Amino acid sequence: MKCAVYCLSATQTQANRIIRTLHSAKFAEISVLFTERDERTATPVHAEAYGHPVSGVATRNIKPLDLISGIGAVHSAEAGRLVAGGPMLTTLYGALAASRESGSRVNSLADCLAGAGIPHYEARRYADEIIDHAILILVQVHNPSDIERVELIFHAAGADGIACATQLEPLYS
Repeated sequence: MKCAVYCLSATQTQANRIIRTLHSAKFAEISVLFTERDERTATPVHAEAYGHPVSGVATRNIKPLDLISGIGAVHSAEAGRLVAGGPMLTTLYGALAASRESGSRVNSLADCLAGAGIPHYEARRYADEIIDHAILILVQVHNPSDIERVELIFHAAGADGIACATQLEPLYS
């Protein structure tokens, strides 16, 4: 059974603490997702082309990102430039590539989150929080005891929106 356990971090400091703790607890499939902000104006950065990976990722001083495999950025018409790391990055790239191939656009950031395992009924709220500057942290786990361990780490750090969803097959890969 594969599950996604996820939460929202309100601050960079909180996200750093959670990622370090997860890494110390030997969790390997850790993903992050957040909007890249212009530090002068605190507004989303909008790249020119929709759905294309963009370079020059600013990681908002989230130091433990080097503990997460693959950091990259994609552009969302809804959210601006999104920075993603871990398996979440593959999901976002897959969703955007699938939408380009079909000639349509991914409807929203919420659709991408649903593709990563977050149920549609929760994905809209999480997407809104990410757009408003929250940091999504998602951990893929394979057994029930790990679900509880991740939830305890999230609770201990004071994270919001802690939830778990059983993952079937990813919508995009």
